[in-house]
Amino acid sequence: MTSQNLTLSTTSIPLSIYINDAIQFLSVLVTVILNPVTMYVQLKRRTQSDQFRMLFIHIIVNFLCALFGIPYTIGIAIQNAQDLIFWAGMLHGVLLISIGIADFFVALDRLLAITFPLKYMSCIKDKLPIIAIFMCSTVSLTMIFLYNFYKLEHRPAVLLMVVDYVDAHVVDLVLVLNTVIIVLNIIISILFLIKLRKFYNFLDRSAKLANTIVFYQILLSAIFWVGPLITKAVLEYCFSILIRSAIGPAPTTSMIVYIAACSVLYWKKLGAVKTGPESGNGTVRCA
Repeated sequence: MTSQNLTLSTTSIPLSIYINDAIQFLSVLVTVILNPVTMYVQLKRRTQSDQFRMLFIHIIVNFLCALFGIPYTIGIAIQNAQDLIFWAGMLHGVLLISIGIADFFVALDRLLAITFPLKYMSCIKDKLPIIAIFMCSTVSLTMIFLYNFYKLEHRPAVLLMVVDYVDAHVVDLVLVLNTVIIVLNIIISILFLIKLRKFYNFLDRSAKLANTIVFYQILLSAIFWVGPLITKAVLEYCFSILIRSAIGPAPTTSMIVYIAACSVLYWKKLGAVKTGPESGNGTVRCA
C-alpha cells in the first residue's frame, strides 16, 4: 500500500468523517467524565481490594486516551490547527494501542489470580501492574518516536485520518501491532473464561466482582474492538478493499466506543459501590 492510495486528498470533508468524529467526541467525553468518578469512589473507600489493581491501570489508560481524544476530535471538526491534530492524534493513537496491551494484562491478571491464588496474593498482584505499566510505556514511547520520525512534511490541506499526516508504513505497522495484540488477547481471554467457569463459585466477593467486570469487558472487546479490526485487516490486506475511503475511520471509532462502554461498565460496577462502616472487611456490595 502506498501513501497515494491511502490518503484522501479531497478538500471537502465527507459526511462519514463528521459522523465518526461526532461519535468519537461523545465517547471520549463519557470516558473523561465517568472514569474520574469511578476512581474517586474507589480511592475514598477505607479498604481497597487487591483484585482491582489491574482494572485501575486500565481505567487510567482509558482516561488518558480519551483526554487526548477531545482536542483531536475538535481539531478534526474545525480543521484549523494541523499541529494540534498531529500531536493530539498521535498521543490518542498510541494510547489506543496501550489499551489493547492493558486488556491483555487485565485478562492475564484474572487468569493468574484464579490459577495461583496464594502466589498471586503474595507477589504477582504487586509485580504484574509494574510490568503492565512498563510495557504500555515502552510501546507508547516507541510509537511516539515513529510518528515523529515518519511524519509527513507536506500534508494535505484537510487532515481526516492518521494516514494524512504520518507515513502509510507506520499506519500499516499500527494495524499489524493491533492484530498481534488481538490474537494474544483472544488466547488469554479464552484461557481466563475456561478457568472462570470452573472456579467461579469458589471465589470471594471481591474476586467475583473483578472477574465479572473482566468477563463483560471481554464481550465488549469482541464486539467493538476485535471484530472491527479483524474485519478491517482482512478486507484491506486480503481483498485490497480500502474501507476507510468509504466509511472513514469506522474501526477506530468502534474502538473508542469500546472505551466508553468500559467506562460505563466500571462506573456501574465500581463507581456505584455503596460504602460504609460495615464494608471494612474488604467485601464489596454493588449498588
